Amino acid sequence: YAKYVRNSRLSEATGRLGELLTAARSYAAAHDENVGPDETMWPESCEAPGFLGNCTESKNFTFHLTGVPNGSIRVEAIGKPETPVEGVKVVIEIEEPEDRGLPAVFGI
Repeated sequence: YAKYVRNSRLSEATGRLGELLTAARSYAAAHDENVGPDETMWPESCEAPGFLGNCTESKNFTFHLTGVPNGSIRVEAIGKPETPVEGVKVVIEIEEPEDRGLPAVFGI
């Protein structure tokens, strides 16, 4: 049962990170007119004008997005203090919109 509970909390993080990557891909597609064919215009943060991703915190995690135009994008879920996931970090980083990206989990 304990493993089930832990995995459900990680699913909270990975689900939201997937949503953020989907929103970032949409942003890149909508902002590709000013870059070359091999470049990706990622949003630089959750506050980028026109970015529709939901970076608000959840019960257990805070969420962050860092994008480098024509570089990579990194989304992170960080366990909030005084929650069962305190000290846990889940990270996905990709370079191209078609990259799948696998979550790396730290602190478990």
